[in-house]
Amino acid sequence: MGSLFSRKISSFIPTDLRARLEREKDRRDSLSALWRAAAGEELGRYFRPYRFEDGTLYLQTPSPAWASRLRHRRFSLVEALRAAPGFSGLKKVQVRVRPEPPMGTDRGGRRRRSAVLSRNSARVIREAAKTLGDRELREALGRLTKAARE
Repeated sequence: MGSLFSRKISSFIPTDLRARLEREKDRRDSLSALWRAAAGEELGRYFRPYRFEDGTLYLQTPSPAWASRLRHRRFSLVEALRAAPGFSGLKKVQVRVRPEPPMGTDRGGRRRRSAVLSRNSARVIREAAKTLGDRELREALGRLTKAARE
């Protein structure tokens, strides 16, 4: 047996829990594939299924506007989905809005560290900005590169 640090993290998870997590992942992957095939490109892009049980399909979207749009079309959506493989027992659709975290934060709301512009990248941007005809863009790029020098 290797050292504690050479072991995979999965080796610390009990076998029965690992198996249950794998089954859950497989179930979600299968549900996502069924959803994308049945819902079409537009809905498949804005909604993600996270559970299908007792005749209810639970969907998640980052947009309140898309949630409202789907709620208004839910009866026709249920009828269409019932005809698709995997959704024959569908009775209703529930939508949950889960907004994406603001830029610069993670899911927990903690600020992410900003990327640092290297001096070389700043130099390349300054040189490219000199060739631009758009004065406002040239000035904006100049402000961006000042942070790399300081």
